[in-house]
Amino acid sequence: MENGIFFDTDKLATELRISRDDFNSLKTSVREEFPDDEMMYQLHLLRALHRKSMKSLNIVTKRRQHLRTTSGSILIHQSSAD
Repeated sequence: MENGIFFDTDKLATELRISRDDFNSLKTSVREEFPDDEMMYQLHLLRALHRKSMKSLNIVTKRRQHLRTTSGSILIHQSSAD
C-alpha cells in the first residue's frame, strides 16, 4: 500500500477500456464527493469504473441483440417471399 494507493484504478480503467477523458471525469466527480478521504475516494472510483464498464457492455449487448433480431427478421421475410 505505497503512497496511499489502495486500488490500482489507472490499470483497471485501461483494462476496462475506459477512455482517459471518461476516467478523468469520473475522478473529478468522485473527488468532489470525498475530498479528504483517500480510501473512500478510491473505493468509489473503483465502483464507478465498474458501473461505467457495465453500462458500456449493456449497450454493446443490446446492439448485438438488435442486429441479430433485425438480421433474423430480414432472412425470414426474404425466405417467405420465395
